[in-house]
Amino acid sequence: MNQNQFRKLLETYGANEANWPAESISSARVLIGQSEAAARLLLEFRAFDEALDRYQVEIDAGELSARILATVPFASGASGATRLVDRILDWLIPESTNLANLWRPAIAATFPLLLGVVLGSTISLNGNDLVDNWQDEIYLLALASEETEPLP
Repeated sequence: MNQNQFRKLLETYGANEANWPAESISSARVLIGQSEAAARLLLEFRAFDEALDRYQVEIDAGELSARILATVPFASGASGATRLVDRILDWLIPESTNLANLWRPAIAATFPLLLGVVLGSTISLNGNDLVDNWQDEIYLLALASEETEPLP
């Protein structure tokens, strides 16, 4: 094991030999015994591990959950698209039972009806086109060619 491999071992598993892979322990011990730089590196990582072990995060669980929920777009309405959807839904489905707010869903429900009336009135069907269309539909529904003889 060389110095770089030993550094990677310490960075990956820490200074505690119990966490090291079994196949690396003996070669790491040999390197520590032979190299003063490796022994210093081990001491540095032990001090670092001890500092990490002593460190404790003190935070209120309620505050933490509030901070997490504040970052969620759906909970806080942080994104513009979410706010727009919420505003549309609030407009269409009002929370209050005030009768003045009930006209909104009624108007929203009439839009598809009005669209159908407008589209239906713009399509012109004269008598010849209607007959030709029916003949074409019957021909397609028959799933047969014109040369086919009818069944007896």
